[in-house]
Amino acid sequence: TGPDRGSLPVRVFTSQGVLRASWDVFGPSGSSGVRVAVGYAANGNAAVFAAAGPGGAPRVKSIEIRSGQTLASFTAYAPTTTAGVWIAAADLTGDGVSEIVTGAGAGHAPQVKVFSSRGRPLTEFGAASPSDRNGVMVGVVAGRNGQVRIAASVLRNAQGHQSTVRTTNHAVHADFKKVK
Repeated sequence: TGPDRGSLPVRVFTSQGVLRASWDVFGPSGSSGVRVAVGYAANGNAAVFAAAGPGGAPRVKSIEIRSGQTLASFTAYAPTTTAGVWIAAADLTGDGVSEIVTGAGAGHAPQVKVFSSRGRPLTEFGAASPSDRNGVMVGVVAGRNGQVRIAASVLRNAQGHQSTVRTTNHAVHADFKKVK
């Protein structure tokens, strides 16, 4: 878990609710909060993938849960982007290692980027029109055939616009408006 604003730590709990680890990912002076995802690092160990929330630079970190070691630290978008980064993680390539999926925060085009667990850029795409400046939330879902897909949700005022994108060729798989 992690707060969306403020400098509270990221906490990892066991399935029984026992605190396993805790880190102040972006330092005690950070005020942007943190958004988190979990997955597996290149070394095969469980990892927390953390992204800065609104108000901070668009930083992303990969931290091994067992040791607390930072495995990767990078900037996902232009350093002037301070609207926060949405984050998800899953094995998109079938190699047993989680890729990091990021979405730009509000005030920026709905740009989705995919990085290796070590922060190397792999691909990127627009989830909606570049003129849409409400940002994009990201997630990952497994289809009926087991293929993992990126889910991108672009908010437009009080209504939502959501699209699920195939990870193989980024063709739009489903496109629909939310219903109230």
